[in-house]
Amino acid sequence: CKPDQGGAFRPRIVGGAEASPGSWPWIVSLSYGINPYCGGSLINELWVLTAAHCIDPPGQASTLTMFKSRLKTNNTVSRDIDSVWCHPEFNQTGELENDICLLKLSAPVAFTEHIRPICLGARGSTFPAGFPSWVAGWGYLDESENRPEALQEVTVPIVGINECRCLNKYYIPNGTICAGYPSGGRDSCQVSASSIAHLGVKKRHYLDVGIVSFGDGCARPNLPGAYTLVPEYEDWINECGQPRPSLPFVMLF
Repeated sequence: CKPDQGGAFRPRIVGGAEASPGSWPWIVSLSYGINPYCGGSLINELWVLTAAHCIDPPGQASTLTMFKSRLKTNNTVSRDIDSVWCHPEFNQTGELENDICLLKLSAPVAFTEHIRPICLGARGSTFPAGFPSWVAGWGYLDESENRPEALQEVTVPIVGINECRCLNKYYIPNGTICAGYPSGGRDSCQVSASSIAHLGVKKRHYLDVGIVSFGDGCARPNLPGAYTLVPEYEDWINECGQPRPSLPFVMLF
């Protein structure tokens, strides 16, 4: 897990900033060749957490995972995907319930300054409305689907689940956490099924609490994005996927 190292959040995903190299060492790009289509979080040396809707058909993937801060660089580590474990109750044709998947890498990765797993929020963690969270990834910069070359980061406040359900025209299932500004302008961009961002909060360490699942456009006013609530799936991650050789580290928030 990444300890709090401080540092300024530089102004310039929608309305965010270009992330400095190594600032999000657990973020993974799932790519066909050099073209990213989804993202994930490294949770130990052999397993990556991602959205189930990224895997089509469910249970199959022929992709690479890449650990890097820019898309066009030789300074990367890549792995084939050995196996895929998607939640058995994921429903891709209807509401995106249980939108979560585990990817087993073909070989373990060695941890470095720029490659490190993220802690997971423990089941029972609570995230109050208004609490700041961070989104990082290669999501679209706008609704024209312009993709950044560099990893982006943005801070967004948590939105209460009841308010989120009132604001959204989509069904918001249990096991969801929402985030976004009432005025819009800053958020992950969800104009397609490509989820290339993860939602995190910081206590003493960063915690992975959400996987981009769905939303209405890009950072629109009063339309918070919906994320799979990772702590709700702690038991499934540890028991169903059995992510060995080491279990991910979890913390109660």
